[in-house]
Amino acid sequence: MIVSSIVLVINIFIHIMTSIHAQPMSFQIPPKMRAAQCTDYGKNVEEILSVPQEGTVDTPRLGIDKPPAAFKNEMLIKVQAVALAPGDARVMSGKTREFQGPPSFPYTPGGDVCGIVVAVPEETKKGGQCKFSVGDRVAARFMNKPLGMLGEYALCNTDVCDVVPQNVSSEDAAALVSSGMVAVVLADRIREGDRVLIYGAGGGVGSHLCQMARLQGASYVAGVGRDSERLMEAPLYCDYAVDYTKTDPFSVKEWCDKPFD
Repeated sequence: MIVSSIVLVINIFIHIMTSIHAQPMSFQIPPKMRAAQCTDYGKNVEEILSVPQEGTVDTPRLGIDKPPAAFKNEMLIKVQAVALAPGDARVMSGKTREFQGPPSFPYTPGGDVCGIVVAVPEETKKGGQCKFSVGDRVAARFMNKPLGMLGEYALCNTDVCDVVPQNVSSEDAAALVSSGMVAVVLADRIREGDRVLIYGAGGGVGSHLCQMARLQGASYVAGVGRDSERLMEAPLYCDYAVDYTKTDPFSVKEWCDKPFD
């Protein structure tokens, strides 16, 4: 249900992204915008999520409107791409409402984003100057809650944001900004010759980490995930993989005889 929900949300939002890419870049910010709207919690995305044909959602105003995820040091971007994950579906389902629920309904979902900076604060909350400029193409991961990004404009957090290199597409940047960052932090602990065991190797963080472990010089990479065959194929190339729904990873004799680093 989570995977199908994400696919449906992506298909719905393609209409918004198409209109964004079709229009010439302009920093005239309209008072209204198109944005995905969730009206309630639920498992059936078709019942709780919609995208209006016309711009009926208020465009967030820098310095006036508060981000729905309640972070500070925000700037306004024109959205180019949004990456959705199981976490977004969990928020929409209401399973994480106690700590990630929206402040009210309806709300705009989505957390990881890439876009063009259209407005920056005159001064940051820390008293300094914003390190980004209007026109920068940036990627930002969600802060606190994955909310507010699945629209034509969004307020993103400058503390978890950076400029996107020219050779990286907006879609790739949005997809990399959360899981790729975590994988980089974990990979820094891997040394040449290490034996590495990766749980959730088929997920966002895990699939990046499998590849980065090789770049770090790991001598043996084992993966645990549902699709064990895929984990041993390109581009992940695990030396060995286990489907945890069929095999207890702690029962693999080779792993017991040769512990991981």
